[in-house]
Amino acid sequence: MNVGSNWFNSLTESLLSHRGYIPAALTLCIGTSLSLAASVLLWHSENQRLQVQFHQQADRLNVTLQQSINKNLEFLYSLEGFYRASTEVSRQDFKQFTQPALSRNSAIHSVNWIRRVPAAQKAAYEQTIRAEGFPAFQIYERTPDKKQVKAKVRSEYFPIIYREALEEDNKVIGFDVASSPDRKAALEKSVNTGKIAASGRIRLVSNNQPGLQVFLPVHRRTSSVDNSVNGR
Repeated sequence: MNVGSNWFNSLTESLLSHRGYIPAALTLCIGTSLSLAASVLLWHSENQRLQVQFHQQADRLNVTLQQSINKNLEFLYSLEGFYRASTEVSRQDFKQFTQPALSRNSAIHSVNWIRRVPAAQKAAYEQTIRAEGFPAFQIYERTPDKKQVKAKVRSEYFPIIYREALEEDNKVIGFDVASSPDRKAALEKSVNTGKIAASGRIRLVSNNQPGLQVFLPVHRRTSSVDNSVNGR
């Protein structure tokens, strides 16, 4: 500001010695100053408008995202209620219940039914699933290079037993969710709290695309947790 005032005073003193040029010079000087002031004002106004527009768009996106998340979570809760109201949920029951929701919501990649299998029951349970039409079924995990290998010896396993997705891929059946550290943390949190828990960013088993998993424990009528369902 001081620099501008000194410059203007010096210019005025110089012009006073050449009075014939004062009107034109002053007009030019004032006109330029007004033009610069108007430009700054317009830029500031436009900047404010863009900021307001940005925040409005961000708020709308945030609301839309939250609504989508809530919709997905409600689907999990409805599936929990379906299980609680049923004596037994068959593979066909699971398919009929989940397919309509999948077809209406592109944000859900798949819905999985995960069984808690103690180590002592592992062999017998694998045989049961083979008898249901999956002759090669085994509880498995994946190596760092994505190869399927038999699950390591653990006290319990959490394999995917039922799976419904818009793109059918039965190779996911039998994957032990607890063998993946990123999934296991969210799974354990869900089981321990009895509430929904979400993983961080993961790679999907079916297509190696980025995604996340949301877990919800489903209690048997005896109140012991043995199943959890997740939308992925």
